[in-house]
Amino acid sequence: MYVAAQRVRSPGGSAGINAFLCVHGGAAVPGVSWSSPDVDVIAERFPGRLVIQRVEQPTGGNDVLSYLDIAAPDSMGLERLTRILWSSPSPPANIFGWTIDAVSFRFVSERVEDPVSEFLELRRHAVLLIDPKRPSSTDGQELPTALLAPGEIPGGDVSKNLFLLAMGDVEIIAQDVPGVGIVYRLGTETAARFLEHGVLAATATLNVAYEDLDELKRVWGADAYHERIALALTGITQAALRGLGGYRVEHRPEQPGRTEVATREIPGQIEGYWLGPRSDPAQAPPKGWPTGALLRSEDGARALDLVFIERAWFPLSEAALYTYPHTFGLQGGEQWRFLCKDSNEIFEVAIGPFLTADEVARHYGPEALARSRPSYKTVQLLLKVLPR
Repeated sequence: MYVAAQRVRSPGGSAGINAFLCVHGGAAVPGVSWSSPDVDVIAERFPGRLVIQRVEQPTGGNDVLSYLDIAAPDSMGLERLTRILWSSPSPPANIFGWTIDAVSFRFVSERVEDPVSEFLELRRHAVLLIDPKRPSSTDGQELPTALLAPGEIPGGDVSKNLFLLAMGDVEIIAQDVPGVGIVYRLGTETAARFLEHGVLAATATLNVAYEDLDELKRVWGADAYHERIALALTGITQAALRGLGGYRVEHRPEQPGRTEVATREIPGQIEGYWLGPRSDPAQAPPKGWPTGALLRSEDGARALDLVFIERAWFPLSEAALYTYPHTFGLQGGEQWRFLCKDSNEIFEVAIGPFLTADEVARHYGPEALARSRPSYKTVQLLLKVLPR
């Protein structure tokens, strides 16, 4: 299991915290023991199957200001993972990694002066996806008041929440979005009341792909599925939700004119595996999830380097050259190869000239341009086919 919460900022300056939950289904991950998972390997190479994401700031082109990565075995269960999260001490610095039982954490924040506050906020958002049904107490221990609705008495005495009780039930809109799946959000009036009373600092959507819906119900519980949607969208306790009169879900038709990324893949892309300088291409092909993807040019000699961010593949920009092991190594003179997942074709790779937006559109098409960062040039790779 892999859970992440990221504070991101768009090129226009708007910010929010996005969180997502992935599962591995008990699958083995190369180089990782689930009794002590390596959160770096899980987060960067084998995140698993994305089953749900909570989005405050639409994805694509955002800068990541801080993040909390959590890796744990699926078999641990959500309740135990929640208890471990709440029992974890805050990190002593703005960059820190630690392990509790079989749970590994990685925390990075730009807020050098106050990393604790940022950690607590990211942890709260992570818990909204891990176990939103348990926001009021854990084994008799009161949880942080940030998870309680303002004015609520720890333990669930919603009779004191007069302003909440007067608000009415929680309206949830479920909308079918082509290429995305089902997108859940609060109704307009419900969202306005929650913002006005300070229950929420920002509204969010919950995105679930159709093919992941059954898996999410398995993880969350099919009977509690919609209630957990309501709890994750509002951040209030289960007792407060019931005090409001519960929730209602309204299904609406497809949303026209949506401009967000519609599919996980860019048409024509090739998924595969990055092989470092110490990898032997003659060995059996790697197993597990692809660690990268390429979008080749018409002549096949060049390609865009695609990276998986939150829920879809995006062209790598020059700003992230030192973020990923293969581009970091290529910059330092290392030899890296790319093994195609389906064809077993191998490319020797080098970094080529960066591309402007016009060049991306001309050589790789409008979908690649739509996913490229507008404020930076896009990385282009040079490919040389190697014999098998």
